[in-house]
Amino acid sequence: MYTLNRPACWWLIRGIALFTLVFAITGCNGGAEPSAVITEPEITPDELPSDPAEIETQVYKEHSYTIENLTAELEKEPDHPDLVFQLMVAEMESGDYWGALELLQTLDSLGDELWASQGHMLAGKIIREKLLPDSPEEIKPELLERAVRQFEISLELDPSPSNLAAYWYLGDLQHELGNIDEAKVNLAFYLAMQPYAYDVRLRLAEIYLEEGTLDRARVLLEGMKTDPNEERRLKALALMPDVDGGKPVRSSVVISLVILILIVFIALVVVILKLKLRPKYGKRLR
Repeated sequence: MYTLNRPACWWLIRGIALFTLVFAITGCNGGAEPSAVITEPEITPDELPSDPAEIETQVYKEHSYTIENLTAELEKEPDHPDLVFQLMVAEMESGDYWGALELLQTLDSLGDELWASQGHMLAGKIIREKLLPDSPEEIKPELLERAVRQFEISLELDPSPSNLAAYWYLGDLQHELGNIDEAKVNLAFYLAMQPYAYDVRLRLAEIYLEEGTLDRARVLLEGMKTDPNEERRLKALALMPDVDGGKPVRSSVVISLVILILIVFIALVVVILKLKLRPKYGKRLR
C-alpha cells in the first residue's frame, strides 16, 4: 500500500493557487483602439476662411490639386498600385466616394495582393462610414453586406496581423447583421492581438451579454476599469449589474473565493485519505 506524500500535496495546492492567480491577473486587463487608415485633410485653422462654403471650396481645391498630381503620375507609371491607392484616398477625402470605389477595380488588376487588400479595406470603410445612413432604419441590407464583403476580401488577400483593423470592422458589421458566431471569432482575434482595444472589448462583452455568456462578459467588463475614455468606461460599468444579477462583483473577490474553495476541498481530500490509510490496530504503514 502507498502512503500519502504530504509535501507533494502542499505543492499541488500551491500550484493550483498560483495558476489561478496568474490567470486572474492576465485575463482581466483591458483594451487600444483600432488603428485608422483614413486621414483627414491637413489644413490648419489659420489657413481657412470664415465662411463655411468657402472652407468647403478650399478643402476641395486642396484635394483636387492632389488628385490632378496623382492622375498625372499614374499616366506616366500606370503599374504602380501605391499611386492608385493614394488616388483612392484623395478621391474619398474630396467627397467623391463612388469615384474612390471605382478605382478598386484598377487596383485589383495590378496583381499586388497587399495593396489590393488595403484598397478593399478602404472601400469597406468608405461604405461603412460615408455611405451608410446614420439611422439604422434607413440602412439598406445590401449596402451593409457589400461593406462586409470588402473586409472579407481584404482578409482573404492579407489575413496577417498587419491587417488587424479589418478584423474589427468585419466583426462589428457581422454583429449588426446578426452573424454572432463569426463576429465573436473576428473580434476575439483582434482582442488577442491588441489586449488594450477597449472598443473591441466592450463590443465583445455586449455580444456575450446578449447571448447570456455572463462569465466571459464579466471578465471583459472588469478590464474596462482602466479605460482612459470616461464615457466608454462608465458605459462598461453600467453593464456590470447585468452580469451579476443586479449586484456588481469584483472579479478579484470571485477568484479569491474559488482559490479558497479549492484549498478547502483538497485539504478535505487529504484528511479523508489519511483516515482511510490509517491501520485499524495502531500500527504505522511501512
